[in-house]
Parts: sequence; C-alpha cells; structure tokens
Amino acid sequence: MVDLGDRLDAGGSAKDAALSVAELCPSRSRLLALASSSAYLAMDEYLELFDGAVSVAVEGETAWPCQPLIDYDFLVE
Repeated sequence: MVDLGDRLDAGGSAKDAALSVAELCPSRSRLLALASSSAYLAMDEYLELFDGAVSVAVEGETAWPCQPLIDYDFLVE
C-alpha cells in the first residue's frame, strides 16, 4: 500500500499505479484459504482480545506495605 501511495504521489494515474502493484496483493484464493484457517483468530475473537480496555495491575500497587519510591537523582550528574 505504501508503494501504491508513492506511485500515486509521483504523478501516475490511479489505474496505472494499481496495475503496477497488483503483484504485491495476495490472490483471492490465498485470502479465502487464510480466512477459513483455524490458525488465525476470527474477527469477533480478535476484537474481543484486542479492542477492549486494557487493565494493568502493577505489582507495586498491590503490595502491602507500600513500597518506597526509588530516587534516581543519584544517576544524574
């Protein structure tokens, strides 16, 4: 896609640029084979995994008693 954009920016027509990068695009049969493969996540599984809010539990926030903050001023001269 970046190559296509570069060719369009160079002043070529959209049709010529699309035809010249057609070999970079996967074939329809390859896309269908990948889409039906169980090795990859389905769209709803992908969105469930990556589209939700991120919840991070930092170990220092769950430790008791509270750990002292580390002072890094000694590293700066």
